[in-house]
Amino acid sequence: MAMNSQQTEAMPELRVTLFPIVEPFVQGVTGDQWLLLRSGKPDDATLIVVADLVVEVVTSLTKAILAACTGMKTSVSEESIRSSLGDALSQSIAQALDLASQVEDDSVELCAAVISKEVAESVNSALSTPMHTAERVIRPRRLNIMVGHICTMLKAFAGKMRIRRSQRRTRQRKLSPAPLEKTIGG
Repeated sequence: MAMNSQQTEAMPELRVTLFPIVEPFVQGVTGDQWLLLRSGKPDDATLIVVADLVVEVVTSLTKAILAACTGMKTSVSEESIRSSLGDALSQSIAQALDLASQVEDDSVELCAAVISKEVAESVNSALSTPMHTAERVIRPRRLNIMVGHICTMLKAFAGKMRIRRSQRRTRQRKLSPAPLEKTIGG
């Protein structure tokens, strides 16, 4: 007999779309930051940008699942959230980078697992409150773990890209292939 007295209820089918969150992240990462991610040694600024992505993904998923779970009074399982999440994050990154395929790397599974665990805790915490609020602080240790897994996944994606260092300090990324641009006056 299981020791866990808390019952879980089947979570309604949920189609997860993370592209609107991932695209601005990908567009904001500079060529230099992609090079740091590719090397596996992101600097503090890059880690902060990735941490922001993690928080946005967790918050967005939590809110979407809470909206789908209206009326539920019991908890949802990590497995059901993992099933709903699938490989949406990896697919969204590939789409935002305009890559033909996503990466096949253990980091994708590990990343989805830790995000699912955090989202499950956030959803279950919200379901246990009368107001069903999604506001919850991610513990720093767990955030660091999720950031580490996403950095590893991004390293695999960066390995599929041709990246050039920025000639000047801008927030625009330098990736190839890039559309041909005509310069005016020469």
